[in-house]
Amino acid sequence: DLVLPRYRAAIFVHGCFWHAHDCRDFRWPKSNRAFWERKLRRNVALDEATSRRLKEQGWRVLIVWECAIRHAKPGDLERLGSEVAAWLRSNRSSAQFNSESHRVDELTVDHQQPGRAAHSATCEPSRPESQLGTAADRD
Repeated sequence: DLVLPRYRAAIFVHGCFWHAHDCRDFRWPKSNRAFWERKLRRNVALDEATSRRLKEQGWRVLIVWECAIRHAKPGDLERLGSEVAAWLRSNRSSAQFNSESHRVDELTVDHQQPGRAAHSATCEPSRPESQLGTAADRD
């Protein structure tokens, strides 16, 4: 994770497993399922709360997903660097880079439905609400 005060920007690099990303790399563990569901739901809720607090304080948030780097084809990492630089120079508040879109897409938290992220048309929600739960599920 990076904090760039000059740009009032925070860049998070999220592991697809630890942050329950809805991509081909994420699988729910088969053993001790209840533990992992609770743990990962809490991680996602904390991610959303952190992003929301940062934005409320005037910071911008970019999420780079592990799958975007792991499955990068020739040219993808260079494009990622260029898009991150363009995002830093822009006035866009929040975005993500994932393996599905291979580009920086807008990302906003849906405050009407806790535990869900609303993404642009090219991005999928982190996990369906039925699988994630809400912040109320935390310990």
